[in-house]
Amino acid sequence: GVCLSEATLWTMWEHQGLLSSVCQSDIIKVVGDLFRLNVQKTLAFRYLKEYAPVFVRRAVEAGEVDDTFVAFSSKNELLNNVHVFRQSSNAVCAEGSRPDPPGMKSPNDSFAI
Repeated sequence: GVCLSEATLWTMWEHQGLLSSVCQSDIIKVVGDLFRLNVQKTLAFRYLKEYAPVFVRRAVEAGEVDDTFVAFSSKNELLNNVHVFRQSSNAVCAEGSRPDPPGMKSPNDSFAI
C-alpha cells in the first residue's frame, strides 16, 4: 500500500508529471475539496484539523516535495510529531500569538492551507 498525493488533502496542490505503474494497481481517487467538505461533518474532523498543520510543517521541513512525499514513516513518528506540535502550540499560545512557519498558514475550519 503506497499513498500518493496526500498533500492535495491538506494544501493547495498542483500535480506534477505523469504517473504510470509497472504492475496491476488499484486506485482510489479522493477529491480534496469534497473530502474537506464532508469530513467536517464527522467526529474525525477535530483530529484531522490537528494533523493538517503537522503534515504541512513536515513538508516545509522536507523542502522540495512531490506527489510521492510521505510525511511520516510510522505511526510512532506521527504521534511524536503531533505531541511536539501540541507542546509548541500550547507554549506559544500561553505567551501570545505565534508566527506561522514559512509556507504554512494557520489552519482554519477547512484544511486548505
